[in-house]
Formats: sequence, C-alpha cells, structure tokens
Amino acid sequence: FTGDPNNAVISWDGPDYIVCPECFLVVKDGNEPQYLFNIGSWNGQDVLDLQGFYPNRGAISHVAIFGKSVPVQVPE
Repeated sequence: FTGDPNNAVISWDGPDYIVCPECFLVVKDGNEPQYLFNIGSWNGQDVLDLQGFYPNRGAISHVAIFGKSVPVQVPE
C-alpha cells in the first residue's frame, strides 16, 4: 500500500448486528466535503465496500454509522 486510504470495508463479524430502519453512513476527510449515504435498507450483515473516495486529494479519515435507536426484542 502507498498513499492515503481511499477505500474502506465495513463487515459484520457477529453475532449481534445493527438494525437500521433509519441509518446514515458518513465518510469524512479532514479538509474535503463529507459523503452522506442513506443506508436505511441495509440489513446490518452485508458488507459495505467503500471504494474510490477522495482519489485526487485527501483520504478517508473517519467513517461512522448514525441512526435512530430501536428497542431490542427480549425473548420470552
């Protein structure tokens, strides 16, 4: 690898996973504009493969998933 990170992979390693009825993925660089994605249909287990961000200048400095809290179902 040479240069700044322009790619990232978010993968599930179980057993718990994110429930995302209202979730957003943010990809940030220190100086360049951020990217915001609505991932509300994501099932929390599929790989999110982030490729080609900030190719000419900058790099991925931070990724985050934000969303609305949902109640956890307790088995009876």
